[in-house]
Amino acid sequence: MSHILRSDVERAIVTIEFHGALSAEAISDGFAAGLALAHQNAWTRVLSDCLGASLELSTLEIYALPDTLAERYAKQELSVHKCRHAIVCTSNIDDFRFMETMLRNRSHTAAIFTDIDEANDWLMADSIDI
Repeated sequence: MSHILRSDVERAIVTIEFHGALSAEAISDGFAAGLALAHQNAWTRVLSDCLGASLELSTLEIYALPDTLAERYAKQELSVHKCRHAIVCTSNIDDFRFMETMLRNRSHTAAIFTDIDEANDWLMADSIDI
């Protein structure tokens, strides 16, 4: 398994901690598990902790990822418009920034951070700027 799930009950945040090489399949599987936990608890905040992972996706796979993740949202009866998704990374920054652009272009409320505290603050904010 390339991910570990954590739940923060006080802040209603699901954290998906990814490890190792991140393929499209590993991201999709981890995200599906995280969204299932979010749906079970009626939470709308997801944090993808990629600090221990490296992105191993082609440009085409990054381009297709928002649609794949949207399908995962739909399977859990969650909306890409109502859920916030913070992604924390320190490697492959350019690829993650491209992923952020693709997610936002397809109406996902998502943002990339290099600091986990900033990501948590963004998730908890009453209003967000993206």
